[in-house]
Amino acid sequence: MCQPVRRSFTHFSFCATLIPRKIPSSSLALPRTRPGPGSALGFLRSINPRLSGENHYNISLPKICGAYQKMTISSGESSTCSLSQLAPLEAVLFDVDGTLCDSDPIHFYAFCELLPKIGFNGGIPIDEEFYSKNFAGKHNDEIASFLFPDDFERGLKFCEEKEDMFRRLAEEQLKPVNGLYKVIKWVEDRGLKRAAVTNAPKPNAEFMISTLGLTDFFHTVILGSDCEHAKPFPDAYLKALEILNISKDHTFIFEDSVSGIKAGVAAGMPVIGLTTGNPAPMLMEAKPTFLIKDYEDPKLWAVLEELDSIGGVKKGAA
Repeated sequence: MCQPVRRSFTHFSFCATLIPRKIPSSSLALPRTRPGPGSALGFLRSINPRLSGENHYNISLPKICGAYQKMTISSGESSTCSLSQLAPLEAVLFDVDGTLCDSDPIHFYAFCELLPKIGFNGGIPIDEEFYSKNFAGKHNDEIASFLFPDDFERGLKFCEEKEDMFRRLAEEQLKPVNGLYKVIKWVEDRGLKRAAVTNAPKPNAEFMISTLGLTDFFHTVILGSDCEHAKPFPDAYLKALEILNISKDHTFIFEDSVSGIKAGVAAGMPVIGLTTGNPAPMLMEAKPTFLIKDYEDPKLWAVLEELDSIGGVKKGAA
């Protein structure tokens, strides 16, 4: 059993090092057709000539973020959702990337900038569908093995360079998911326990949580790299239950990626999926309890109000 270690900004739990999984080289093959003008990457090329093979470029990241966001799909569900079986609710667990903040467009841009430099896919930039399927929500060890199946250390070095670019861009571009502070207040007002559970590297996790002003909100932060297996395995969420001393039967999760939803479901908890960065059909394959567009989604508040109405949460606890 791994023992938790206290950190200055919050609490991290430390477990065995993640063992990278080798992925066959054949899986690296990508379609060599370029995405159409209606895609986010097509829009990216329209404002960044360098991605079309020209010599100069002048890119605006907010435009990229807007283009990427238009590619996501709202949940479109009509079924009745409920979390009443969790009463009395004890805790809420949050992913970080794409769940607390709208970071996926920034990650996507960084990959588009750096992958051609290493000759990936013959220098043709990836599109948003490939990003969502192969990178979004995944741990860097898995990404490194995917990109460089025969040179894991080189893959890790690439990921470090990409994360450096992400943090530089995010200093000015990182924004909370719409309605985040409304749901944060709902959780705080009811005295619920809470944790951030993420596959992000520690510097990214600290940076995003601090930038969003949530350093004091979370009782613990669990890093996938500090557990035996990162998401999509359930280890990190199970560790959160252990550290917070809570039951999976009285806890739910917010997630935005396939790997994160799979991890939460495997840990035995209901998962509310956000379509902030990934298409709803893709997320539904991971079997979330239901999907929401963001934290202002009426579907979410109908569920939370139901919990309140049946006395399913404590109010006013410290």
